[in-house]
Amino acid sequence: MSEDHIGVQINGVLYVKFEDAKKLREGWDKADAEIEKLRAARREMPPEFLDWMKRQMPKDTIIGNPEWWAGRIWRAAIHAMEKGEGNE
Repeated sequence: MSEDHIGVQINGVLYVKFEDAKKLREGWDKADAEIEKLRAARREMPPEFLDWMKRQMPKDTIIGNPEWWAGRIWRAAIHAMEKGEGNE
């Protein structure tokens, strides 16, 4: 195999050395771990959002507890983004 290719393709099947396949898999695993970190960070509600909710829903109003609503609305927004809702 040449240095600029990861393998040889024969009849639509890519053949690579075990060492190269192992390196590819390690790279994919690292990328998957980074993606999961980004998703986890996005699911965490930033304190600025809670502050905004507190200003929008003052405590002891008919709405109730703004901290409870902030978490619920944040999770609903993240869920909608992950499903692709509202991206029209």
